[in-house]
Amino acid sequence: MRHRAVIACRWTARSLLASSFLVGGVSALRNPGHLPHAVERLGVPRGRAATSATASAMLAGAVALATGAAPVAGTVVLGLCLMGATAAVHPFWTEDDEGRRAAHRNAFLTNVSLLGALGVTAVDALQHRGRSRT
Repeated sequence: MRHRAVIACRWTARSLLASSFLVGGVSALRNPGHLPHAVERLGVPRGRAATSATASAMLAGAVALATGAAPVAGTVVLGLCLMGATAAVHPFWTEDDEGRRAAHRNAFLTNVSLLGALGVTAVDALQHRGRSRT
């Protein structure tokens, strides 16, 4: 019984963690909005193509994580996407307006927290590699 509870907990946690990346990836593909410009501001050429590639990678990583098919690879891909996107979209240090600075800082810290959760998830998956898929 305990083993089933652990399996259910891992599956639920991976799915919840992947959900924001799934939604964000789909949203960025459907309506990239300001994202291409934000990416180009960092010196990345072809911002629209870079945004689409990142969104597609987020979708692939989220599916790999949520399904448990390749959770370590999924977390690595998502972590790389998250680091680049966070720097491009939430540069709180460049904001003069205190309200916008606070909002961007909070979003930045939320993304840093997600990065930590991805790290813990990767370590958990590595520890359970070779055992039954959980």
